[in-house]
Amino acid sequence: MAVAERWKSKRLNVSHAFHSPLMEPMLDDFREAISGLTFHEPVVGMSTSGDVTTVDYWVSHVRDVVRFHENVTRLGDVTLVEVGPDAQLTAMVDGLIPTLTRVKSDVESMLTALSQVH
Repeated sequence: MAVAERWKSKRLNVSHAFHSPLMEPMLDDFREAISGLTFHEPVVGMSTSGDVTTVDYWVSHVRDVVRFHENVTRLGDVTLVEVGPDAQLTAMVDGLIPTLTRVKSDVESMLTALSQVH
């Protein structure tokens, strides 16, 4: 039996195959759709491998590989908070605090996250 067959896993339900070659057909349309936007430096610090103020960054972000482990490792010993509709990434990083979960109401989830950050 292969090792991978013994792992517990759950398929991630997503609407699109982001960060894969399957996104190639939409890149030109996406570039056109966002080309009129003005991007600014983020107010809240973020870890990225490019200039988030450019259209090229966001177009490549749709297709390119996500270097999740590299970015989290580069951040070092900091408190990380997952901002999103569910705690998808929480299991991959020790100590990552989810802001929203499917098992609690939004208010309870946010209050729990704030108390953990505090």
